[in-house]
Amino acid sequence: MEADPKSSNGNAPFNGSARVNAEIRLPADLAAPSAARVAVAGHVRDRVSAGTADDAVLLVSELVTNSVRHSGATSADELVLRIHVSPTAMRIELEDPGQGTMFGASPPDLKSGGGFGLNLVHALSRRWGVQRGTAGVTRVWAELALTGSAAS
Repeated sequence: MEADPKSSNGNAPFNGSARVNAEIRLPADLAAPSAARVAVAGHVRDRVSAGTADDAVLLVSELVTNSVRHSGATSADELVLRIHVSPTAMRIELEDPGQGTMFGASPPDLKSGGGFGLNLVHALSRRWGVQRGTAGVTRVWAELALTGSAAS
């Protein structure tokens, strides 16, 4: 796979002072994607444009779904969702007790319906990446550019 300037294997700094910080803990179960969508929509509504809010909801849905499906976490485990909004960008982070599986976008599989999640994350975000912790924790983050006000 070629190097991609939008993705990173580290914790890229988030520029700007955050206006909104939120940390939401979710059980790593089948209800987590829906709960994450509701949390993101509630935290960014009236703070970013409607289009950016929609992109953020789709992005978090893909990140949480991937985590629930591929991290090896059980419903007894916890996911940690963090939302940071600055004047120029929104950063969404999802932390799970990842099991060290290979992580990256793959070509979509039209027969099985898989392979779309990280491709959507790549398309929607201005940059994204993965950080592996020493205690088996995986954090995936993505940033969306804020190009308009909440009123746009």
